[in-house]
Amino acid sequence: MPEHWQHTTLGEAAEVNPKEPPLAEDAPFVPMDAVTAGKRWIQYTEPRGKRSGSKARAGDILFSRITPCLENGKTAQVQSDIYRCGGSTEFIVLRESSRVHSDFLYFWATDQNVRQHAANLMTGSTGRQRLAPKDLGEMPLDLPPMAEQRRIVDLVGSIDNYIDALKGQIDATQTLVTGLLGDAEHKFPDDCWATIEEIAITDGVVGGPFGSSLVSKDYVETGVPVIRGQNLPAGSEHITGDFAYVTETKANELRRNIALAGDIVATQRGTLGQVALVPE
Repeated sequence: MPEHWQHTTLGEAAEVNPKEPPLAEDAPFVPMDAVTAGKRWIQYTEPRGKRSGSKARAGDILFSRITPCLENGKTAQVQSDIYRCGGSTEFIVLRESSRVHSDFLYFWATDQNVRQHAANLMTGSTGRQRLAPKDLGEMPLDLPPMAEQRRIVDLVGSIDNYIDALKGQIDATQTLVTGLLGDAEHKFPDDCWATIEEIAITDGVVGGPFGSSLVSKDYVETGVPVIRGQNLPAGSEHITGDFAYVTETKANELRRNIALAGDIVATQRGTLGQVALVPE
């Protein structure tokens, strides 16, 4: 921890389950299902009615306290257009103070180490364990000065926005590809289609998986690389990772499934459908 940071506890720096006046029956209500792990903001609200539960306002953090919601990371921040709201009894509400910014509180509460520490403090019968607000309030918090908290929030927020933008591009591309393939199926005549065997050499099926004929003593420190399932990570364009190797003599002896630069390889067993390109 940097010297100018303060070592404190959550309860000393922020308000845990702050007192709130009663809510009107038409105030918005946040059920547990409205909080999604990995999503910062509340996904939807319902009419409150006469339900009891937690009370929060814009900027507050809703921290799930029951298993498995806590372990799964169900934590959300109340967005600015929700002035006050009610919520499930299984939320612990965290509120900023003069010492800690609400956005910094959110990033702290969603940290994996914080979540693991909180999970270790849960009590109760198996399957219904809960975290007490008092125990959460006693958790340690390394607190930078307010100006530095804002800089950290801006940096983390910009990274999150970039990741969200990339995910949006990926989703849009997948939708476009699906649409194009669907259009192609209906717009092109039958004689425009061909099977893979008609347009490419598919030697990969012949002889079975290369590695099935190998044992540990066949592998050497350098030589001809052997492509295994772990070298075809999902979503990767090229084969990657640490390769196992055999001698050229052993490779020539087996003489099956030899891949060249530019070839496309795919898994036959385990996680099916993982495809990658052999780089130049």
